[in-house]
Amino acid sequence: MPSFILPRNGKNLKIVETMKSCASDCEVKIAKDAIAVVLKYGLSLSAFDLTLRGIEITESEWRMLFRQIKRTIKDGKVRLLNKSTISISPLKTDLLIVRLSPLEKRMVAEAARLQGKKVASFVRDALMDAVGAVFDQETLKKMAEKVQGSTSGKGYVT
Repeated sequence: MPSFILPRNGKNLKIVETMKSCASDCEVKIAKDAIAVVLKYGLSLSAFDLTLRGIEITESEWRMLFRQIKRTIKDGKVRLLNKSTISISPLKTDLLIVRLSPLEKRMVAEAARLQGKKVASFVRDALMDAVGAVFDQETLKKMAEKVQGSTSGKGYVT
């Protein structure tokens, strides 16, 4: 889960409120001098999103916000797209290999195409839906906390 820290000030508090409305499952912790943001999935935030919510931000403030996020981000990557959109996404470093028959592979590829997704995204989403169906949310949260700090590796499923 990507996380980052911003200095606590009035503008950043407003920006974080906008982030919460733009990202599903955005957790914010406000301390005396800092704001910690944890994203379950990721975030795409544009200067236009802020303007729509009445937050005026200059180009230099936007670049400074990007640098603050980039400097403090953990378990994620941040990119500046078209100079006006900050994209934050989780790191995906572990590999899971699954063996399929040729027919199963074609069916998965066709289903992904019908949903307008890449095969990897489709399989990842379907896999996480299945995991969510097996475990309740509290168990998933405990598992995620245990996994934090573990090293990356390769998992093989046959």
